[in-house]
Order: sequence, then C-alpha cells, then structure tokens
Amino acid sequence: MTNRQLVSDEPVTKVLHGLRRMVTGRYVSAESVTVHREQRQRWSPSDLANELPAGHAVLSLTTVRGERTPPILTKLGG
Repeated sequence: MTNRQLVSDEPVTKVLHGLRRMVTGRYVSAESVTVHREQRQRWSPSDLANELPAGHAVLSLTTVRGERTPPILTKLGG
C-alpha cells in the first residue's frame, strides 16, 4: 500500500487543494494498493512438501462471502 501527495498544475485544482489543506491540516493524497500475481496453478501435497522453491509460499485466499481462490505461489520478500 502506498500513499502519495497529489500535485496539480491546474490553477483551480491548486486552489481547491490549498483550501483542503487549510481545513484538514494535511496535504491532499491518494492511496493505492499494488498486487502482483506470480503464478496460478494447482499443486499436490507431494509437490508442496518436496518441490516448493526456497523463498516462496503458497497462499489460498477467501473473500468475506466465503469464495476461495485456487492456491497461488508467491515469492516472499523483495
């Protein structure tokens, strides 16, 4: 998740951002979430136990409504 300050070149938007900053005491900013999918396939328990690459994990996610994703292989760290 990132949070960055919004900067505008438009005069009207600059004024609106300035007014908002005076009222809230904070710069106008935008939040964003970046998600990157490494791979999407199915693995057997044997594959998981013996062939999972070092520095990786297998994730299975569930939505609030109970819908599940297939297992996802993801690389840990940067």
